[in-house]
Amino acid sequence: RAAAVAAPVYLLASVIPPGGLFRERRFRDVGLYGDYGQALLDGRVPYRDFFVEYPPGGFLVFTPPALLPDGWYLHAFKVLMAFVGLATLVVVGLILARLGASPRRLYAAVLAVAAAPLVIGPVSLNTYDAFPALLVAASLAALLWRRDSLALALLAVAFAAKLYAAALVPLFAVWLWRTGRTLARPLAAFAVAALVLVGPFALLGWDGLVESVRAQAGRGLQIESLGAAVLLAAHRLGIYDAEVVRGSTAALTRDLGGALPDALAFATSVAQVAAVALALLLFLRARSSGERLTVATAATLAGFLVFARFISPQYLVWLVPIVPLV
Repeated sequence: RAAAVAAPVYLLASVIPPGGLFRERRFRDVGLYGDYGQALLDGRVPYRDFFVEYPPGGFLVFTPPALLPDGWYLHAFKVLMAFVGLATLVVVGLILARLGASPRRLYAAVLAVAAAPLVIGPVSLNTYDAFPALLVAASLAALLWRRDSLALALLAVAFAAKLYAAALVPLFAVWLWRTGRTLARPLAAFAVAALVLVGPFALLGWDGLVESVRAQAGRGLQIESLGAAVLLAAHRLGIYDAEVVRGSTAALTRDLGGALPDALAFATSVAQVAAVALALLLFLRARSSGERLTVATAATLAGFLVFARFISPQYLVWLVPIVPLV
């Protein structure tokens, strides 16, 4: 019922921003998605025949809109992401229902998620980040509803679409261990789901797949990261001379060049790992409950994102279904 009430709010919020639903303007990487999807349908093998910047699971949403006639891809992709957003409202409601949330908390959280496109803007529908965000939220919901194998399988699909989901594997494994549930079958479900999605691409285009991962992992201190923001502010104040360079890898990015940005990139990566580890440690020390698992999930994702040395605005979509829960 909460999702049904929030659905019109979400659709309206998705129409209003530039590049929103039913609008012609193209933002971010949606055009690239269309090129990838069409290339796959034309018989070209991703990672072997052409470079792909994203993990293999992205083709689950890149390809279906490409089945439509020419000129339809942009609108079809936005509609697909809008359905993902509507499904997210339902999943958020399921999580809060399982936690025994009050009606006020339930409706407030679901409506906050519904209004998110107004705050985040065009990246909500013009990127595919809402897809792994939905899968991560669904994984958390499945854990709370004691569907452990399904939960880890969903997390594996999210991981195959965006690698950040792997940060939650230790937390979810600890939850299963602390609640006395079996670990073997859920972890096997994770491995099988990941293998099904990634395996064919690895077999047909191993070198290209490795190059794609290396291109992502090898990026420097991206200008939109926290560390770069500090240096760019120092540049504006005249106490540091920042140099913006094109990324050294095949991934499209703009980074800060120089010894100090490189050192800060390493330092923030260490802080990123430490933040995820701290969330896990605090969860281990606390009494086990669904509420604490939800808080730890939000903390893990926030810590992973805040200290990432490369970040794009659409990454904020990862937090949309989780942070309002707490």
